[in-house]
Amino acid sequence: MSISEMHYCSLLNNYNGIVLNTNISTMDNIIQEAVAKLFAEDVNQKIVRRISKDLENLKPCDQELLVEKISYNFRKLMDDDPVKALVTATLLSDGNYILKKGLSQCIEEILKVCCGKIDSLHVAESRKQSEFHIAVKAVYGIFQYVLPLETELLKDLALQQQLKTVRLSLLRVLVSNKLPSDCSLIVSTSLCITSALLCTGDMEVNFLSLINAVSQAETLKGNFQDKDWSCWDVMIKEVAEFCQEITPSLPVVLIFHGLFNSNAAWLYLSSNRGSGSERNIPFLYNVHPIVMKMCKSAASYTFQAFQVLHIWIACVRKYGNLLKEALCDKGEKTGCCLEQEHPASWPMFTLQADDSNTVFHLLNSNWENPAKGVSDVVYLCMSELLELHDDKQPGQAKVLASNMLDALVTSAAWTSKSTYPPLGLAISFVGAHEALQLHPILPTGLTQSLKVNHLASAGTNVYKIVLSQLSVHAWRQHFLHTICDGLHSQERMIQQHILTLWLPPTLRQYGNVYHELITMCQDCSSGWLARMAILRVARSIGILNLQDNFDEETEIKERQEATGSSNEITAESIIGCVEFALCYIDEVVRGEALAFLCCTQKGSQPVSSKESELLREFFKWNMNIDSAPFRQSIIKCYKSLVTRLRDTCHAELKKAGYKSRDSEGPLRYALLEELPVLKVNCELLIWFVHFLHENLTPEGNYQRRILSLQLYRETLLAFYDSTKLGKYLVNARCATVSGFINSISADEVTHKIVDLTLPWTQEMLLSSCMDEMNDVREEAEWTLKILECSENSLCYSDAQLWLMRGLSMCDSPKASSAESGATLVKVVTSACLASGHNITNMLKSEDSQSLLTFLFCRVKSQFEAAQDNLLEASQKGPIHGSLMALGYCLCRDALTTEMSKEDVQEFMTNLTDLLIDIIEYMLAKLACASPNGSAFAPSFAEMGESIEMIIKECEDKGVQERPYCEEHFQYQQNVEVTVEEEEEVDIEDNAISGNHQLILACCWQTMKSCCAVTSMSVTHWIGCLRESLVEKLLHGVVVRVLTATRHKGAMEAARASYGQLCSVLLSSNSNLGHLIYKQVKQVLDHLESGAQTSVTRRAAGIAMMMQVACGAAPRTNVDLINTTVLRLIHISQLEYEEQSTVDASPVLALHMLQSLVLHAPLAHHLLLHLPAITGTCLQAFTNHSWALRNAALQLYGAVVPRMVGQKKVRDDSSVLNSLTAPEFLTRHPSLAQSLLKMLLESGVLERETLQNEEKSSESEIEEKNSNIKATNEFGDSMSIKVSSSLVPVLSLLARLSPGTGLQQNAEMSNILQCYRNETTRLLESPIHTVRRLASHAIVALTPLEEVLQLIHNHVQLLQEQDKITSNQTHGSLLTLMNILTSYPNIQNNSKVKEDITTALLGLTKLENRCFVNVVLSMRICQLLKTDVNLGEPVALHHAHPGVAEYVQLLSKTKMKELSGNEMKKYLTSCISKDNDMEEICFDYLQDNIRQYKSSPWLIDIEKLLWGKLEQHTTVQWNPVLKTLHSIVREQGYVTHTPTKDSLKSILHLLKEHHGVRVAAQTLMVVSYLFKCIDCNQWPDTEIRTDILIAFSSLVNTYATPTSTEDYRLAASDALKVALRTLLFSQPKLQPLCCERLVFACVELLQDEDSTIRDSACHIVESLRENRNDLQSENVHLLHPNLALREFFGLLASWSVSRRDWDLLRILWRISSNQQLTPAKSGSNGENPVKPKSYLFQSHTMNLYKEPKHLSIITSELLLKALKDHKGSVQYEGCVWLTEECQHLNRQGFILHSQLSSSPVLALQKELLVAVSTYILACKTLLQISNFFNVHLDLAFPVSWDCSKFCAVDFKKL
Repeated sequence: MSISEMHYCSLLNNYNGIVLNTNISTMDNIIQEAVAKLFAEDVNQKIVRRISKDLENLKPCDQELLVEKISYNFRKLMDDDPVKALVTATLLSDGNYILKKGLSQCIEEILKVCCGKIDSLHVAESRKQSEFHIAVKAVYGIFQYVLPLETELLKDLALQQQLKTVRLSLLRVLVSNKLPSDCSLIVSTSLCITSALLCTGDMEVNFLSLINAVSQAETLKGNFQDKDWSCWDVMIKEVAEFCQEITPSLPVVLIFHGLFNSNAAWLYLSSNRGSGSERNIPFLYNVHPIVMKMCKSAASYTFQAFQVLHIWIACVRKYGNLLKEALCDKGEKTGCCLEQEHPASWPMFTLQADDSNTVFHLLNSNWENPAKGVSDVVYLCMSELLELHDDKQPGQAKVLASNMLDALVTSAAWTSKSTYPPLGLAISFVGAHEALQLHPILPTGLTQSLKVNHLASAGTNVYKIVLSQLSVHAWRQHFLHTICDGLHSQERMIQQHILTLWLPPTLRQYGNVYHELITMCQDCSSGWLARMAILRVARSIGILNLQDNFDEETEIKERQEATGSSNEITAESIIGCVEFALCYIDEVVRGEALAFLCCTQKGSQPVSSKESELLREFFKWNMNIDSAPFRQSIIKCYKSLVTRLRDTCHAELKKAGYKSRDSEGPLRYALLEELPVLKVNCELLIWFVHFLHENLTPEGNYQRRILSLQLYRETLLAFYDSTKLGKYLVNARCATVSGFINSISADEVTHKIVDLTLPWTQEMLLSSCMDEMNDVREEAEWTLKILECSENSLCYSDAQLWLMRGLSMCDSPKASSAESGATLVKVVTSACLASGHNITNMLKSEDSQSLLTFLFCRVKSQFEAAQDNLLEASQKGPIHGSLMALGYCLCRDALTTEMSKEDVQEFMTNLTDLLIDIIEYMLAKLACASPNGSAFAPSFAEMGESIEMIIKECEDKGVQERPYCEEHFQYQQNVEVTVEEEEEVDIEDNAISGNHQLILACCWQTMKSCCAVTSMSVTHWIGCLRESLVEKLLHGVVVRVLTATRHKGAMEAARASYGQLCSVLLSSNSNLGHLIYKQVKQVLDHLESGAQTSVTRRAAGIAMMMQVACGAAPRTNVDLINTTVLRLIHISQLEYEEQSTVDASPVLALHMLQSLVLHAPLAHHLLLHLPAITGTCLQAFTNHSWALRNAALQLYGAVVPRMVGQKKVRDDSSVLNSLTAPEFLTRHPSLAQSLLKMLLESGVLERETLQNEEKSSESEIEEKNSNIKATNEFGDSMSIKVSSSLVPVLSLLARLSPGTGLQQNAEMSNILQCYRNETTRLLESPIHTVRRLASHAIVALTPLEEVLQLIHNHVQLLQEQDKITSNQTHGSLLTLMNILTSYPNIQNNSKVKEDITTALLGLTKLENRCFVNVVLSMRICQLLKTDVNLGEPVALHHAHPGVAEYVQLLSKTKMKELSGNEMKKYLTSCISKDNDMEEICFDYLQDNIRQYKSSPWLIDIEKLLWGKLEQHTTVQWNPVLKTLHSIVREQGYVTHTPTKDSLKSILHLLKEHHGVRVAAQTLMVVSYLFKCIDCNQWPDTEIRTDILIAFSSLVNTYATPTSTEDYRLAASDALKVALRTLLFSQPKLQPLCCERLVFACVELLQDEDSTIRDSACHIVESLRENRNDLQSENVHLLHPNLALREFFGLLASWSVSRRDWDLLRILWRISSNQQLTPAKSGSNGENPVKPKSYLFQSHTMNLYKEPKHLSIITSELLLKALKDHKGSVQYEGCVWLTEECQHLNRQGFILHSQLSSSPVLALQKELLVAVSTYILACKTLLQISNFFNVHLDLAFPVSWDCSKFCAVDFKKL
């Protein structure tokens, strides 16, 4: 027994004696209870702090007893559970003095355990992340909070030795590059404190010795001994000099971070070394070089470096405050020297712009630092910097901030992200009101940030700062109109960002301004979007509250009307706006309206009856919208809505005291009537369940199915919770609501709901698991997982049926069907395991095999069959489906838990051998025609030849090419598997056969499945597999596919599997990570050796492998990334001989580098290597090899966005895509010098002796060398040698921008001047691209204050035309154009306009002028809006460069100056002559038609154009028709009726005799003829009829899905103009023409392209009465689904009211899903709906179209119209009813023959659609016959079986 334990026992005995005499005291109870809580399982920081507070006032004797109890219990805990003890130690170290003292008794034991944990868990690489965290936190707690209170303990030699051991362990951790980021600060701080505790001498020297030790350890890496760690004592004479020599690295950065975080007292003391002034230099000053150097290094530790900078500035501020205190106590307390100056006066803290080596410049150069989080730390640093100056002189921060504000606003760099953070900081110091008074342009400038996403958040942060300081009155004055303008902006990004980013904080700050904003919204799309967004935000933050009861609101409204003040917006008007917005054509408006209804501030706010009605109507018509963002917004809103419904029902039931066991069914219904709120919300929830089930039938399009599944899953998740075992059960809180819904959901019509499911829910979801779309299958699988334990789960027989069905589908040659089968096997297996069904019995195997064994044997047998005959196997039983099913089942714990480790090893060994055999067989087959076999990846031609050899070989065995029927599929009888081929491709034009496609698909799908199974098995059994087996799988399957094939699908599948394997193997719980490193090294060694490799396709799978391996490495372990990049750079610079048959190693290395640079997760780690990679690219550009130059160019294209940022807008030249030049030059100084050197070299003329026999194209254009003389800014005229690297360099410089006013300084200006000087030389380059890029680069590198001088220099140059060349003139003109475009405000400078105009005028009057320059001069004059008289155009030879454009520009300029009569004469002259001027005139008229809309001479031009149409030989049809259409469209009418000859020409054009483009343009002209000219005004009735027939035929042709988008739009525009006149005016249309036009409109309203559908909505709008102006923006268009409903409603009402039975029959044919031309062969017994399964394409041309829903809409509106006009309906002219009945009987006969075998309709979409529309057609026809009192005999009635999913019965209707 130790002394402390004996002492404790003695005290305890004495204490027990006292207790026996005096009973148990209250204090004893407190101590006992405290100790019990401190060592309980649930102890936490809150408990420790509360106990610390309770025990603060203990007596000394009680404290001593408590300390002993704590130490005793802690030692016991250390023996029982060391990890729990370390957690307790961390908590106790945060307690009061007594708890810390109790812990101090065990410090040595704690540190010993911690050392063991840190060493074994980290260094040995077998650590568990959580235990390592616990150990280092315990160490930190001891060092930071316990040891400083027990200084006597430090004298113990044993403890000192233990501290040295801890220091050594922490050092190992720090330099290992494997330190978790969330522990780095704790470890480094602990290390610094430990080092300080052990220090007996100078603290500064001790710390720098620690830095030296870290540097040595990094150098040694893994080659060190323990003695190497401890030898860090070095002689340091000068601290400042040593700090300057420190090389930055992550461990060094962490050490400094830990030092400053420890807040050591010696940091603030003056140095005692040196003499004189050196003694007064503080350590904080001396370390500034290394701190600055760390931040300037572009490396993976940039974020940590700036954290060090921030905490260093904070320490400097503290030091400054101590200096101020020293003035009061004369240094006695603080220890600071009175002779020292305040830190704000230190040179590095100045805010002057002359020096670039200051903190201020460093911060301003890193506002756009790409490292995550750096910009936020820079903001904090700048704030600390200003506060530092304010500490020295109060009020100085505001002055400096005001200067910053002036510089930022003056530079007007609103397109640079570097503007906004310092702007917000400056405003926070200056004050928002004062800033706006000084700079009223601020609101407008801030809105510029909203144009692009990357600036929007930065601008919003500034706006929020302004909001927090402004009154509502000041906000209205400065921002109200700016925001309103933004809400109606034509730039959608500005509007969107104001709505999402600015509006919420505005309304939170000023709640009532939403009234003003709404009243200022215009009646247009943007206005409606703004209106809905404002209402949505107002409601979500609680400003606006709607109620179902409007009584109180009505009283308020009446009172306001009586007083004459009714400014408030009523709930009734709001609901009206929302109702309108829910139907609006713009989906964003509808989404905002839905969000308004669904999202409220209070999660349980009830849904009102009106809201319920609107919601039902919305979801009914918006489930099939093909917009992913819109669907996501619906899901988000629905999630909030279903939560509201659930919580409201729960609250109402709770309020009523309802309990499920207390009430019967009738009482529940009575409760609904008593609680209307409960009734509305319950009924809506029940409606959603039924509605979503109705929409999950396979007849719906993909959008409807996936959205219904997603919404249904959200419904279930609102009620179901996941248990610890992974099962889902109804939440106890929701059980009452669920039970209540179960009891009230069933009636005569609807089926009973059981826990939100229906009887056929499982079957419906299982059918969805067989969908051809991956995400539908995944969504159905997730939903089935939730319902595994529900009451409606699968029974045994159904499970067996679906399992067999899934196994059958696995044998489909169609990939999606095979994957569906595998998915089905997976979900059925999971359901069986959850329900306890015996899967082995279901399989009915002979030897009672388990499912895994069964699937393994199945795969093995299929592989043997494939080896025997691959073609037959690919037709009847490909391997990939069964393989995927095996892989899915491998991941099921319930199937593998009973397997022992030996069984797993045996199974995986067999599986590994099988997978490798399959891979090798498939690769060998694909390469059998290659001379190299499968050693190298065969080319595509060789793969094609190989497959043809396989086909020939298999055909010799007796397998013929035939339709591939799957008659053995129990679920797919009579289904043909067809290879759909392009109709346009001729079978002889290299088109591959169906067998070819089958074999190729079988091979790559099998390889894909092998890779997937490999990743699944290794991931699941990683702990049970031998290393050799894992390596064999990894190399023999995945890596083999990556390196031995070029098939993109196979490589991408292998890439995904390799990524999963890398993540698993490199995880913290695996010891197999070295396998990845080993394979990467092998690949690099192979490349470096120069061995032959053939992969092409940008290094194909090798690049994928390298990218995945490096990307999966841990974030803090950059060894693999750094080593790989450096080796690839080295390989890319090796010499090689180019060969045509193999890929050179340097080329592959560049492609692999490109893949790494493009990989976003690696962007942070590659920052350090970007300059070297860029230099490698530039060097490769000069290589003779095209392959190397091409690879370098692709790599360069990836590197530039990484350095200057990704493109923000599409326009490459936009300043929004730029990075400021100061930031770029500061971030990449070495690269900046290299680029400048290359620019210098490009201007140097040097003699080169070409050794190659064939000269490169670059050397041919070089001119003689000459020495460069000292010149002015523009330099002397000289020939410029253009190297191949010059254009990329200029492209990079052109992506820069001048920067903000804060970023400019003298040093930076000098650097930019050097760049500008060298770039200016290139303006006279003979290559146009060089001149263009050079002009962009000059503007990018010129600060705003020097732009006017730049203009002046170029104007002077242009005035000396006799001294410069045409190329130099062109370069100067390009520069002027770029300046005026980049700085639009300069265009209004009168002095600039005058100078430029004068110079350009002289340029245009030269005799030997260059017309390219003249045209550019004219465009500059147009930009400046100045007139330049160029005289009359003269005859010019069009072969001269620029002449054609010059003539065109000159002619258009002259036409702008002509008066009305002059214009008429000029146009008549040009058009009549039929010369080159004709096309110029046509272009001018089309561009400026609105300007001349009311001009009288336009009528004569129209007549002239009609006359031109009579010319059949010389006329240019397209420009004439286009111009004629523009004139008629703008006028709105046809002035001159065309002659008969003109109409004949039009008919000729409509028949596409002059091409489809001319016919499409003619279509538009003809539409206006039908609209504007009455029938009796046509010159010939017969030709009108012919034109009408041709018009309707062409419209119908163009409206088909196979037509191009332009022609479908043309058909839509034509119908918009003419359909109303043709349908509703006399004479009556021929039935055929009417049918074509109606069917065309229906097709357009269901088009796959949303643009076409939206355009077709204008057709429906044109059919309404009093709608003549369709060009107005304020037309309230319905969205396509509602427009389709309205279209049918209008036609049905018209046909019935006017007794137009032909139109009625057309509508009937649409409702019965008949084609435009009825089938004539229906009586021959053929099956018109024979289902087919297509291998590679879908079964329909229009995936958006939904025949069933179209039939439902048409039938409902048709019957409604008949019902509304029931009294006037008579059976006259309706003989077609009998004909249609006969047609239905023929169709019913065919369907009966197909349905007699009871197929699974859910699996055959075409047949299901036919059955659905047939059932609906029968019902509709019978009801129509009832209206007409006609008896019809339907011989084959079919109806749905409501008890099953997609099943029918043959009962009478």
